[in-house]
Amino acid sequence: YEYPVHSEIVLSVQKSHRATLTHNNHRHYILGVSSGETIVLSAPVRSLGTYLTDYSFYFLSTFLFTMLLLRMLGRTHGLFVGDMSIHDRIQFGFILFILLLFVLVCFVSVWEALKSYEESNKERMSGLVASVKNVLLREVGDYDNITQEDIPQLETVLVSAHEILGCEVHLYSLGGQLLASSRPELFDYSIATREMDAVALNNLEHQGVIDLFQTEKIGLMDYWSIYSPLYNDVGKEIAYINIPYFTDVNTMRGRITASLVPMTNAYLIVMFIGVLISFLLARGITGPLLALSAGLRSVQLSGQNKRLTYPVDDEIGDLVKEYNKMLDELAYSAEKLALTEREMTWREMARQIAHEIKNPLTPMKLSVQYMLLAWDRRKEDFDSFIRKTSQTLIEQIDQLAFIASEFSNIAKMPMGEMTLVDAASRLERTVELFAHSENCELSYENKVGEAMVRAVPDQLTSVFNNIIKNALQAARPDSVCVIKATVARGDNGAFLFTVKDNGCGIPKEVQEKIFKPNFTTKSTGMGLGLAITRTIIVNARGDIWFETKEGEGTTFFISLPPADLSANT
Repeated sequence: YEYPVHSEIVLSVQKSHRATLTHNNHRHYILGVSSGETIVLSAPVRSLGTYLTDYSFYFLSTFLFTMLLLRMLGRTHGLFVGDMSIHDRIQFGFILFILLLFVLVCFVSVWEALKSYEESNKERMSGLVASVKNVLLREVGDYDNITQEDIPQLETVLVSAHEILGCEVHLYSLGGQLLASSRPELFDYSIATREMDAVALNNLEHQGVIDLFQTEKIGLMDYWSIYSPLYNDVGKEIAYINIPYFTDVNTMRGRITASLVPMTNAYLIVMFIGVLISFLLARGITGPLLALSAGLRSVQLSGQNKRLTYPVDDEIGDLVKEYNKMLDELAYSAEKLALTEREMTWREMARQIAHEIKNPLTPMKLSVQYMLLAWDRRKEDFDSFIRKTSQTLIEQIDQLAFIASEFSNIAKMPMGEMTLVDAASRLERTVELFAHSENCELSYENKVGEAMVRAVPDQLTSVFNNIIKNALQAARPDSVCVIKATVARGDNGAFLFTVKDNGCGIPKEVQEKIFKPNFTTKSTGMGLGLAITRTIIVNARGDIWFETKEGEGTTFFISLPPADLSANT
C-alpha cells in the first residue's frame, strides 16, 4: 500500500494515538507508539464475494466428493452406469459432461496462465539484459576485447547492476569461460560451474541467436536463464551476458489462481443449474416411462385397463400411442377370446350332455322294447317282468337326474357371494367328518391359526370334501389309508393347504388330464369333481396342483391369498 503524505491516515494519526479507518478499499489500524513514531497496519477490505471466490473451489470439490460418497453408501449395487436407472444415467451423464468440460477448461486456463507468465518473464528478462548491456557498454564500449586487468572493474559494475536491477549477472568470454559475476561466491564454492552451458554457447556462436532462453538446473531447482551477446561500440562481439531468473512461485500461483477462481465461480453456478436441469430433464423423460411401466404391469386380460395421456408429440408420445393402441387391441382380443371360449364351452357341454344322456337312454329303449314284445307274446309271469323292467327304467331315470344335477353344479360355479371365511376351520371340520371312515387314519395340523380368505364358503367346503374323498378312494386295499391335512404359509405369503395320502398315486399318462371335465379314473362318477374344484379355487384367485408318485401316494396343494381384512372394516 502506498501511503500518501497528505491523507485521512495522517490526519487520524495527528488526532489520536489509536484509530481504525477504511480508506481506498483498505482497512487501516493506527497505533501511536511514542512521540513521532506511529505504527500503521493496512489490509485490503474483503467482501463476501471475495470469501466466496477464495473458497468456491474447495466447496465444489467437497460437494462432488460428498455426492460420490452418498451414491456409494446409498447404492452399492449401482456404481456402474450399466446398473443405473435411466433417470440416474441422464443426471450422471449431464453432470459428468459439465465436470469434463470444467476439467478441460481448467487445463487450458492453467496452460494459458503458465504460457502468459512465461512470456512476461521472457519480456522482463529481455529488459534486464538490455539494461545490463547499457551499464556494461559505459565501461567496455570502446574495448576491442576483455582482458584479465578489466575483470575487477567488471565485477564492480555487475555488483552495482545486481543492486540496482535486482538480478544476478554473469559475464562469459567468447570461449565460454566465466569472466565476472555479480555473485562470485556461487562459483568459488562450486555451486555453479565456471563454464558456460554448452548448448547456449553453440547457439550463440554458430546459430546467431540474439536472446537465448532456456531452462537450467542447480541441484534440484529448475530456473530460467537468458544468454545474449555483448557488442562494443563498433559492433564487435566481445562477451556473452547471462542472467539467471528464479521465478517467484507465489506470483505464479497467484496468476493461476486468478485465472481459475472466476471460472470456478462460474462453473459452480453452472453446476447447480446443470443438476437442476438434469433432474427436470430426467424426470420429464422417465416420468412417462414409469407411468407406462406401471400401466404395463397392471394390464390384465379381463377388466378395464387404464389408458395413458401424454401431451407432447415426440418419441415418448409415439410410445404412449402404441400402448393405448395395444390396450384397444387387447380389449378386442379378450372379448373375442371370451366369446370363443364360451362357444367352445357350450359346444363341449352340449356334446358331453348328449353323450351322457345317450348312455341311459339305450337300456331304457331296450327295456321298453322287451316289455312290448312280452306283451305281444302274452308272456307268462308278465307282472313280475313289468316290475323288473320298471325298476330298470327307474334306475336309468335316476341316472339322468344325477347327470342333470352334475351339469347344473358346473353352471352355478361363478355364482355365490365372496365373503371372508376361515379356510382352516373349514378344512378341520371336513377332516372331522371323514375321521371315522373304515380302515383309515386322518390327521390335521394347523401352523397358522386362522386362515382368513375371500371365497364362497359352501364351495370351499365342497373343495375339501372332494379332495379328501378322492384320497379315501385312492387307498390301497392291502394297507391302512393314512391321510394328513396341513395348513401353513407358502413362500409367497399365501395360505397353503395340503392333503397327503399314501394311496396308489396317479399314473403318469393321466396326470395332465386330471383337472379336465368328464375325465375320471374311477368306474363310477362323471369326472367333474376336480374340474369343479379347480374352477372354485381359480375364482378365489388361488391355485391348485399336486405331486404324486405311483405306489406311494399323492399330495394335493391349494394356495389361497390372505384376505385384506381392512377392506371389510
